[in-house]
Amino acid sequence: GLFIREFDTFSEQKDSGKSIEMTARDLRYEWFNKISATFNYVVTAHHADDNAETILLNLTRGTGLKGLTGIPALNGKFLRPLLPFSSDEILHYAQENHIDYQRNKIRLAILPQLQEINPSLIATLTKNIAHFQQQFAFYQREINKKMQSICVKNADSLLISIEKLQNEPDQSILLYETLKPYGFSSNTTEEILTAIDGTNIGQLFFSPTHQLLKDRNLLIIKKIEDSISHAIIIHDEND
Repeated sequence: GLFIREFDTFSEQKDSGKSIEMTARDLRYEWFNKISATFNYVVTAHHADDNAETILLNLTRGTGLKGLTGIPALNGKFLRPLLPFSSDEILHYAQENHIDYQRNKIRLAILPQLQEINPSLIATLTKNIAHFQQQFAFYQREINKKMQSICVKNADSLLISIEKLQNEPDQSILLYETLKPYGFSSNTTEEILTAIDGTNIGQLFFSPTHQLLKDRNLLIIKKIEDSISHAIIIHDEND
């Protein structure tokens, strides 16, 4: 589950004699202890940079030896597995493994620059998203109407009329949206569109889960049986 809690840190700090940082820390850990009663560990994301900063902060304020030991890797049920790694090492790992790095780059580098152009960028994007949602809903309704006019769904297959599809001015978009729920890619959709203009009958096209057969007048979509799926994998490897 997800646990969220907000604190009025400044009110809690008032008359406490503690710094705002220490007040926030105490509030956090008090809450962690409360919600973790049924958990074995609480894992935090402190890393080596945090540790170095803690030591320097302690030296600046004045400290004994304990303050020079930094953040403990394990303290009761609080576990900090990233302490041996610097922020650069963690960032490099994230880049190498594509772990949310793109989102962080947008958040830290791109959004601030765009907000220099438009300080109300977030409000503008929020409004745009609402417009996009309305436009997509309209688009989806129209696509569904068109699909009903060219498709017939049976118990185990979907039949698409080639003649009716070819009469549609936006047949590429319509076929793509029709086939997308069955796992067919845009490239395969383009191959199918090319095929329906030809005279070959019996051509097969595959998605990871379905096959499409080009019959004389119909495109017939069925779920791939396990045995057929294995045969497709062998065929692809030999290619």
